[in-house]
Amino acid sequence: MCLNMLPHHRPHHRVRVFKMVVVVALLGLPLFGCGLSTAASSTASQPASTPTPAPTPLPTVDPTHVAQACHDPAPTPVPAVLVGGLYVGAKASLSNLSYPKVQLPDSTPVRPLLVPANGPQLSDETPVNPNVSERTGGGYVLVVCNGSTQPHQVQGVVVRLDRITPYTGQLNEWSFCAAPYTRSGPSHGAGCGGGPAEDEYVHAAFAPTAPVGAVVTTTQTPGIPSNRYGQLPWTLAPGETLLIDVGLTPPTAPGSYTFAFALAIDGAEPIFASVAPATLLAPATHEWTGEACAAPAMQSQIPPATQPPTYYLCPATS
Repeated sequence: MCLNMLPHHRPHHRVRVFKMVVVVALLGLPLFGCGLSTAASSTASQPASTPTPAPTPLPTVDPTHVAQACHDPAPTPVPAVLVGGLYVGAKASLSNLSYPKVQLPDSTPVRPLLVPANGPQLSDETPVNPNVSERTGGGYVLVVCNGSTQPHQVQGVVVRLDRITPYTGQLNEWSFCAAPYTRSGPSHGAGCGGGPAEDEYVHAAFAPTAPVGAVVTTTQTPGIPSNRYGQLPWTLAPGETLLIDVGLTPPTAPGSYTFAFALAIDGAEPIFASVAPATLLAPATHEWTGEACAAPAMQSQIPPATQPPTYYLCPATS
């Protein structure tokens, strides 16, 4: 992914240090942890009037200019578009705690699956069932930098459902936190860790049957200690960078969803500037884990220990 969205911790004012426990390449992001709740924000989002459409596409800003203007040690928004005096990342990536799953083929037999020591590769195209709740560090991240010589205010964030591709398959998925099983010794890694890495958190609640084109104004999420700028509006000084974690309550129909994000800046109407990767959201027919291989029905199908070791995933649910 072109947008460099690697999350950074900044203590109370400037620099964040992020300790990476497990790194998996997905859209250029480190991914950590598993088994977190997907509780939505307690503050419901309100329907929004349709924001003023921006030119399609917005012209990108010279990366050299962005790097020179954004002095904050947070990641620079590249590629970036200019919106109301702010450089905004044209691509919104999943947050560092979103934990997307690995999609296995729909036709995968329901028996021990031989895999590499570190498990199957994550897709770099369509994330599968990530955590999209900002309350647990999931969701999508917008990178906003003040590239001008004057302060600017962000009044709010708007989300639009741009595209839905229905999914009718029988989803098999594996979480990289659930290490594969082997008879030959300890598994390669287990569990994940990390913490939220953004400055502010907002939430957009879509109706269960929201259609393409549905637009929702986000509400600021209360009760997250790392909120850096306080209540909206947020004022950015020249050179300062703001990381906004946008959590969602998505529609309920299984499918691949594409969301776009708009910012309201300095009292102007919101302008769409960022687009997230298409994301598959669907209930899994089978969850695959290494732990599930301990079941007697799976043990009877796994060969004796080998050298070099062999690794397996097994279906945990049906």
